[in-house]
Amino acid sequence: MMDHIISNVNFIYFTLINGIRGVISQSFSEALNENITQEFKLWHIIGLCLAAVIAIVVIGCCCFDYRIPRTKKQIMENYERRKKILEYSKALQKVAKSPTGKNGTEKESLPGSEVVT
Repeated sequence: MMDHIISNVNFIYFTLINGIRGVISQSFSEALNENITQEFKLWHIIGLCLAAVIAIVVIGCCCFDYRIPRTKKQIMENYERRKKILEYSKALQKVAKSPTGKNGTEKESLPGSEVVT
């Protein structure tokens, strides 16, 4: 079975290569209508390849939330936002580590903050 698959792949590969070599010498419109395989013309192959590339790009853009800020103002706003978040998290860590509250007394536990073991 594997030999059959490999022979089909080799046939398609050599057919494409020979078809493209023969197509180069013809005019462009004739080249697009040249049969590469028995079922596909050159423009079918090109269209399928372009559709695959576009699909990969669209899927990639949907899966990864990567946005490029459009202006310098947006870049600076993102920088300031990240800086404030970092400062806020550092302040929370200091408060969580300190054994006393603001006025020097022991911290009161908040309702619902008890650790259940």
